[in-house]
Amino acid sequence: MSISIKGRLIAALAVAAMVATACSSSATPTPVPATVAPTVAPVATPASNTASTASAAVDLMNPANVPMTLTELNALGPAPTCTDTKGTIGLADATLSAPFFEGIRQGVSDMAARLCYKVIFQTADDGTQQTNQVQQMLAQHINALIYIPSGADAASVPVTAANSANVPVIAVDRVAPSGKVVTFIAADSVPGAAAVCEYMAKGINGKGDVIWIEGQVGTTPWQARTTGCGQALAKYPDIHIVGKQPADWDRTKGFNVARDLLQAHPTTVGIFGMSDDMAVGAAQAAAAAGKTEFVVGFDGLPTALQAVKDGKVNATMIQPCYHFGMLAVVDAILAIQGQTSGIPAQQLTMPILVTKDNVDQYLGKGYYGKLG
Repeated sequence: MSISIKGRLIAALAVAAMVATACSSSATPTPVPATVAPTVAPVATPASNTASTASAAVDLMNPANVPMTLTELNALGPAPTCTDTKGTIGLADATLSAPFFEGIRQGVSDMAARLCYKVIFQTADDGTQQTNQVQQMLAQHINALIYIPSGADAASVPVTAANSANVPVIAVDRVAPSGKVVTFIAADSVPGAAAVCEYMAKGINGKGDVIWIEGQVGTTPWQARTTGCGQALAKYPDIHIVGKQPADWDRTKGFNVARDLLQAHPTTVGIFGMSDDMAVGAAQAAAAAGKTEFVVGFDGLPTALQAVKDGKVNATMIQPCYHFGMLAVVDAILAIQGQTSGIPAQQLTMPILVTKDNVDQYLGKGYYGKLG
């Protein structure tokens, strides 16, 4: 069972009404049943430092209180002034260009500032570069690592390196096939992909040819969204998946792949883009070819929400990536403090289906931080 967005919204609003109290790190989050169960990494506890008493304004060290959006975080008031940093967290990110990862970075930065932790940021487009970056951060004596693998190749190497250095690892969006992590934070992409593909199936009246624009083959979200959409479409014997091709989460590649697949399969009526960038690129390719396709995506990018509102994309699924970044910081600090026993092996949030009927509820709310 995944952690519901509704429950986190309620919890976040409750925090906004709290009076100033001392921060407590003793609260235990509700465990989530895991389909993948990484083991808990050993942790190292740095010497404690003194932070401003303003950091005790709200109990953000309870993971249940971590806001979903920038709007909710801002409702808690300004960040405290820290007289000293309590420790250093490293963030090894997958790429600098994708808005989804930028939303995670903003969440990490904003929550770390509120809890008086320093963050070292590194981004990489390939596994070798990312491994070198993690080695550099470990040499700088980070106290915890937030890790988003840049791809499937060599994804485990940074995790095992951190394990050897006794540094706890928090995996976000993607999880390495081996090595010890404290927790894995992500959208629940299997039911999420099933929901958006079910919406597409109904939108094309349960029949016709569809194509998939895939993400990086072998990565965690690719695996989950392949499973979820496949499960949904299997219920419709008159729907045929006539083409699949990866576009590596990229909009330009999504345009090119969709153009080629539409030329190869001119009877296509539906397109599933495993990310919003690819879905928007596919919608642009269809429009350029003079075709009307039922296009669905996944991520909830601000640009995709606007495309849904404008009728260019039919639906998407919001992943609250800003929340993922904030939650990763809280879990990293709990791990630094040796309080891992109550952290679930997986923390999966059910994404939100957004269509033209409800898109106005989500535009500009800050699911992607300052991006919208």
